[in-house]
Amino acid sequence: MNSIMQHKLKQLSLSFCLVFVLIVRAAFATDQPQWGEAWTRNMVSKERGLPDSFDPKTGQNIKWTGAFLNQ
Repeated sequence: MNSIMQHKLKQLSLSFCLVFVLIVRAAFATDQPQWGEAWTRNMVSKERGLPDSFDPKTGQNIKWTGAFLNQ
């Protein structure tokens, strides 16, 4: 084989491998857990005594803050 054909064969095999990996990843993709209880997604925390509101101006129910670069 000449070098041009070898280069094209490498490109083709690399493209095939990439497509194969993407297809396999998509085939085995699972549902991602969200906030709440693992797979039920009931959106109810098991924690108790959580605040139901907060006020940034007074600091009510705020435990920590961070400075942003653009402020």
